[in-house]
Amino acid sequence: MKIATLSLLLFSSVCMADANVSLYFNGNQQQNLILSSDARLDTLLQSSHIPENVYWRSAQIATPEQHKVIMQRQSALLSELQTIETLWRNEGEQKNADSTAKLYQQIAKLHLSGRLPITLDPYQVLRSKTDNPRLDGQYQLYLASRASKIALFGLISALPNLPLEPGFGVDQYWQRSALQPGADTAYVWLIQPTGNIEKVPVAVWNKLHREPMPGATLLVGFDESQLPTRFEGINRRIAEIIANKVPE
Repeated sequence: MKIATLSLLLFSSVCMADANVSLYFNGNQQQNLILSSDARLDTLLQSSHIPENVYWRSAQIATPEQHKVIMQRQSALLSELQTIETLWRNEGEQKNADSTAKLYQQIAKLHLSGRLPITLDPYQVLRSKTDNPRLDGQYQLYLASRASKIALFGLISALPNLPLEPGFGVDQYWQRSALQPGADTAYVWLIQPTGNIEKVPVAVWNKLHREPMPGATLLVGFDESQLPTRFEGINRRIAEIIANKVPE
């Protein structure tokens, strides 16, 4: 997203007003911070109320408006999954339908932020005025400490979390034997805590080394070749929802 667009979406400097920020740490609400009308992003990130052991790569800032947008996208995605499940059952593919139903439950349980597309870095905002805009309005700031695990998500019957292993690539966490019916056997979606999303090949013939950051999520999506064309891109839509998961 271009800086100009981001500035309009994220912060307005035309109508300056106090910023009200709800602070969350490790999934728990801490307190509300009231910042003056001339406060910029660095004022918030360097506040004495910010915990000391924050893992900034997982930090997210959101607005009520963007939260509403992501909740609507989650609802639309859940409707898609219900349709896919019904199609599988009507075609007698009960195992595929059951896999889809489990994925539906995973997505329905997610606690989402509606994060804005900006990287929160206390040092970067001091170096660049462009990255240090003025705050105005209502925000939610989601922070967490450095995670020691990565999450597995989607059509895989493995542990929901695995210990983070230094130097391990995505393929070393992925377990082919644990894949559920209807799963993609060649690719995994890597959702980093920064919100970056990458489709990573993991099969023997196309393997690519990509290391997940602490707190990353690995998504095993659908084999889209088994789905009607109207569901094209559903794995990316799932990944985009996961990228809005509140850090805990």
